[in-house]
Amino acid sequence: MNTTYAMTSTTLQRTFLAVSIALMCASVCVAQTPATPDAPPATPTTPAAGEAKPESPDAKGATPEGKGNQRRPRRPAVQPEAAAPAAPAEASPLAPLAWLEGCWSSNVNRRETREQWLPLRGNLMLGMSQTVLQGKTQDYEYLRIESRPEGIYYVALPSGQNATSFKYEGKTTETMGDRLLLIETLLPPGDTPMLGKLLDLEMLVICGGREREEAEYRALLAAAGFTYLRMIPTLAPLSILESR
Repeated sequence: MNTTYAMTSTTLQRTFLAVSIALMCASVCVAQTPATPDAPPATPTTPAAGEAKPESPDAKGATPEGKGNQRRPRRPAVQPEAAAPAAPAEASPLAPLAWLEGCWSSNVNRRETREQWLPLRGNLMLGMSQTVLQGKTQDYEYLRIESRPEGIYYVALPSGQNATSFKYEGKTTETMGDRLLLIETLLPPGDTPMLGKLLDLEMLVICGGREREEAEYRALLAAAGFTYLRMIPTLAPLSILESR
């Protein structure tokens, strides 16, 4: 039995020694195994001649060189054109009457009258007038001043009547002195029928005015300090009363 125990002890010792030797050999082998070196950084390779250069992902939407990378030159700012010089006054025999341009108005006895004249163009001045009483049109008139071979004429076309022309004589205060010219409808004396008498009645009812006879105008002018000179008849039912 002692012999068996001795043999068993010897066997265990050998087995332990063998395991120890094996572990030591394994440790030595692990310690002697060289570590794998870290991979060096990749060096970009230059493509050989004839090879297409790989396109970078960021360059996918890039614009070809010379187009998108260059800013378009700005267009020079458009300089405003210089204002055209004012047109010279039209050389026309009507030029002395160009001051009529614009709107003229009056309001007497609730009768509002407006007269509008366009500027002188094409050797002609055009105008129109309208008279309104209590919101209703009482009268309107188309007017023009034109140049004819025989002189300058003022042409009036009242509502419901024929056109009437008046020749402009071209006289001014420098040539005829301080004169007052009244263009009125003169009533004949007595009971002679005349359109002016209907107008007299209309003016009396609508605006409280009246038409007068020549003798009445003479007295009216004298009361205002004027000297009555003469009456100039026209082809229209109107007369020109001259005084100074």
